[in-house]
Amino acid sequence: MRTLKTNWHETRDRFDFWWKHDLKKPLIQCVCPSRKKGEKQPVNIQNPAELFTKLPDSIVRFENNAQDTCYLFDSVPHYYPNLGPGSLGVFLGAKPHFTPETVWYEPCFRELDGVSLSLEKGRQWLDFSLNALRQAKSRSKGLYLTAIPDLIEGLDTLAALIGTQELMYALVDCPEEIHRLQRELISLYQQAYDMHWQIVKDDEDYSAYCAFAIWGKGKTAKVQCDVSAMLSPQMFEEFELPYLKKQCEGLDNIIYHLDGVDAIRHLDAILKIDRISCIQWTPGDGKPDGGDECWDFLYRKILENGKNIYGYMPAENSVRFLKKFGTEGVLLSTWAADEQQALELFRNYL
Repeated sequence: MRTLKTNWHETRDRFDFWWKHDLKKPLIQCVCPSRKKGEKQPVNIQNPAELFTKLPDSIVRFENNAQDTCYLFDSVPHYYPNLGPGSLGVFLGAKPHFTPETVWYEPCFRELDGVSLSLEKGRQWLDFSLNALRQAKSRSKGLYLTAIPDLIEGLDTLAALIGTQELMYALVDCPEEIHRLQRELISLYQQAYDMHWQIVKDDEDYSAYCAFAIWGKGKTAKVQCDVSAMLSPQMFEEFELPYLKKQCEGLDNIIYHLDGVDAIRHLDAILKIDRISCIQWTPGDGKPDGGDECWDFLYRKILENGKNIYGYMPAENSVRFLKKFGTEGVLLSTWAADEQQALELFRNYL
């Protein structure tokens, strides 16, 4: 493989300062096609599961795609075992359904009464995930990072295990069961996280997390509660907030993924969690992208409350965004047509 990135140490140091809110310039993660494109190999989709789970093929496919990508500035090339958005649910027994594009989950519980959660129920998938990381780390030879997969946690994991509609009913019909399972999930999440972290961490305990390509010293992660869009502030405060706070105590570098306009009502509560360093905003389908000026009020509020912001947007919105928010506390994730365009756009912010 060709060298994917030459400024590893500089990027690592810049992440260190960014997590501490001491970086005066933005982190900029920009990717573009490589000038030296290889020939694309045909992908057999007769069995979509193999696209995700056949080893070492899935690792080789990542490596081939990485060869066709320029990872500019603070970009972090990384491999992770992809079991869809919510590996923890699969480890706990939710059945994955693979398509060529993504993974969906079939709930494994019909009712909550007496349910006992265990990582043994999805042990084959947990073992696959850990084995994939070991293989990739052995192959990488320092050319790319291995990253913790998108575990997901809390109420979103319960939704994968019992179904979203059923979860909404259960919040009303059997709240004590939800509280019991939330308490169990904190420990199970940490167990699954630590198993992966022990593999991906380097000799100085730096780790990467797949969602948003984040990197930091210690235990790095993205956390979320997408079903919060269906909850009142009172229900969020009762059923999610205390468990989210407790979970964050076991992590070091944390981004919160705020997804959808209906989740904005919970932002004030999230901003009060000291251990969360950054908010990543996803507007949702059919809404203006994350760089549109209609969201400026949201980014301003996040910065004024002492949190970093993670902006994901196309290049055409990047310069306006950085002119307004790019002095400090910003991580910008974007893409460009080529390296020259990227340099022209961001030369004043490097």
